[in-house]
Amino acid sequence: MKPFASHRHRVPRIAILGAGISGLVAAHELSQTGLPVTVFERSGRVGGRIQTFRFPGTEHLGELGAMRIPASHVHTLRYISKLGLNDRLARFTTMFQNRNGVISLSALGGPPGPVLPPGNAAEELIGLVSRLVAYKLKVVIDVFSPGELRDIFHAYASDRLYSDLSTLIRTKVDPARLWFLMNASVEEVVRFLGTLEGQMAPSLRIFFRDISWEVSADLFLLRGGMQQLPERLAASLPDAVHFQSEVQSILSHESFVELVLRDLGSGTSRVERFDFIICTLPVPVLRKVRLEGFTRDKLQALGKVRYASASKVLFLCREKFWQRPPHHIHAGASFVGNASRQLYYNDIGLDEHATGSTQGTLLASYTLGRDSEALARLPDDEVVALVRKELGSIHPELNAPDMVEAFKVHHWQKEEGFLGGCSVTWPIYYEDSRSEDDITRLWNDVARPDKRVYFAGEHCSDQRAWIEGAVTSSLKTVSMLLRDSRVSGLSAETG
Repeated sequence: MKPFASHRHRVPRIAILGAGISGLVAAHELSQTGLPVTVFERSGRVGGRIQTFRFPGTEHLGELGAMRIPASHVHTLRYISKLGLNDRLARFTTMFQNRNGVISLSALGGPPGPVLPPGNAAEELIGLVSRLVAYKLKVVIDVFSPGELRDIFHAYASDRLYSDLSTLIRTKVDPARLWFLMNASVEEVVRFLGTLEGQMAPSLRIFFRDISWEVSADLFLLRGGMQQLPERLAASLPDAVHFQSEVQSILSHESFVELVLRDLGSGTSRVERFDFIICTLPVPVLRKVRLEGFTRDKLQALGKVRYASASKVLFLCREKFWQRPPHHIHAGASFVGNASRQLYYNDIGLDEHATGSTQGTLLASYTLGRDSEALARLPDDEVVALVRKELGSIHPELNAPDMVEAFKVHHWQKEEGFLGGCSVTWPIYYEDSRSEDDITRLWNDVARPDKRVYFAGEHCSDQRAWIEGAVTSSLKTVSMLLRDSRVSGLSAETG
């Protein structure tokens, strides 16, 4: 970006609210142009919903937040490279790539659709392919989606999914390609689903688009933890990040923005004035801030945005029993259903052999939506006991009294600085918005600048719940801010 010329103008005061990846990218890009920034962060760390947890007294790590990067997320990978982390990238093995993993059939049930009686060979083949495709879609939904979306899919599956797929395959698929469709991977089936989108409820349609990256075979993790990315960005901004600074009020005026900030350490509040603000606070947090001077459309949009809950449970195990016979699992995931849902074995340690430790970390449970909310109603020790019992059905080693040496339970919706796992555009979360057009208009209103306040974050992008969404929204916001004539035209007299 072009350096900011300040020799005849007062350099504008710019504040960034939030030291998550979005706020840090914005701060980094602005500082590269010569514009100083001040970043206010409520917590005592950087990264936001990128959080790598280290079990105390050990070198064993687990991801409480973001844990994978699709190969197509070029902006995120560009920062990985720019910050010297390329050598720590490693393949992230998905559930469907883990040949030794377990997907509980009892939790999934049978495939949707009727069993056709013998008859026309072509129709029998179409029926078989339809059932296989329907079952693969059911697996994706049951494994990855929250309970509220599973309900919609199961209703659709029992009503129209089989007939819709049969019609689609009969009319749109060349008979010579039926064999390919029978043997297609889950990733390929999700892509094929695009031709069926018009038949689906909007929430399902949007979910299958969102999930396409998650079932991709081309994903990366960051050895040593994803939090290295925000930490290295913060290191490029010496003295810019002010921790324990809670935003209490944002007072927006035509010529400046006033912030009321509370120092959580001392308990004192102060007022600071800035020329521009980039707000990256999660919307549920922003709704608790006193907002004055904003347009009615902006306030209404912020009031409507919804977030899905998300929970993770980490186990520090005495040994990596999953790598031994009979499991032979070194990466990937399993699915046990019930309350625990997903289990991941991906190791993010830099050098697991350096310490000589036999211990290992499991992401023992990953849940979203109402599944997460159900766990969050339980005390941590009851969550651990429940997850341990359910995982014992596929890993009886966990039943040994001393196998789980430590644990970490994390519910994003209960964290004061976040109050949710990620923003969602599934219409089932919006009482008065039933179409994709409604949701698109809402997101445009959320992301649009208001006077001198700009907005960024995954909730301002079309790549929600991914680091890439946070990064691209910040790059777009910084570009808009630098094109703002009020930035380059700010004179000393106006101060």
